[in-house]
Amino acid sequence: MHLKVSHLTGTDHLSLTSNYTSTQLTVFLLTGVPGLEDFHIWISIPFSFMYLLAVIGNGLVIMVVVWDRSLHEPMYLFLAMLAFNDILLCTVTVPQMLLIFWQGPLPSTFPACLTQMFFVHALFLSESAVLLAMAFDRYVAICEPLHYATLLTGSLICKVGLALVVRSVAVVTPGVLLILRLHFCRTNIIHHTYCENMGIAKLACNSISLNSIYGLTAALLTTGLDFILISISYWLILRTVFRLPSREARAKAFGTCGAHLCVILIFYTLAFFSFFTHRFGHHIPRYTLILLANLYLLIPPTMNPIVYGVKTKEIRVRVLGLCSQSK
Repeated sequence: MHLKVSHLTGTDHLSLTSNYTSTQLTVFLLTGVPGLEDFHIWISIPFSFMYLLAVIGNGLVIMVVVWDRSLHEPMYLFLAMLAFNDILLCTVTVPQMLLIFWQGPLPSTFPACLTQMFFVHALFLSESAVLLAMAFDRYVAICEPLHYATLLTGSLICKVGLALVVRSVAVVTPGVLLILRLHFCRTNIIHHTYCENMGIAKLACNSISLNSIYGLTAALLTTGLDFILISISYWLILRTVFRLPSREARAKAFGTCGAHLCVILIFYTLAFFSFFTHRFGHHIPRYTLILLANLYLLIPPTMNPIVYGVKTKEIRVRVLGLCSQSK
């Protein structure tokens, strides 16, 4: 067994060679979007713009909720959690992706790659958990309004925040440990813009069936279950709304849920579409799958503050006021 540094055609980066026995892999090489290398600079333009919108928009939402005491209510505190998670989610992947687009293939140490993989999956799971918490908040507000103040206390919100962190860590950590058991003997080149579970696992020379089974099971029992519970919550909400006596009351109830429904549809539609195309879209070009894997992590953080800014009057008014004061 030996490690060798070589120069590949057109790039200067590391390549791993081996005599097909197990080896301790020390470096991965992220190459970007395969097949679209000549367009990396052009692809980076919309991604850079979306990243700036995501960071600025979610940052404004957090500032408004933190500074305005009248918004220290469960709905807005959950929104601030979502905004903070969104900033972290896109920051874990996008800056590195842009470096690859601008400078070419980028080496990443094995620990750094596993760390990125951990945070990508953990933050994705926590995003889903926050959306579930927001759906429960809307369910109590509309279906059990008399119990809203007693059920959704500050203590409960803190416990929800802690629980979603614990769940993410508990679910993602076994996936990291399953990667550590693998032996790598073929290549260290990952045709992707960031390190993700199966992208690393597919480089191994021993069986990855356990990794695949665990990944699928974990996804169904977390994100899949969250989606089912959110759907049940909104079915109960809609049933209650349609029973309200006045059109004005129904319109107000729909108004309080409109922004959250838009955010849920954006997040889960992209996530499930990307998941199923990766699992079953064997004839879909690889560059399409890679772009989808990036977009489903970037579009929700970009769109969420825009949706809440348009649909939520309190957020819109305060953000506009903040912007006018800064001038």
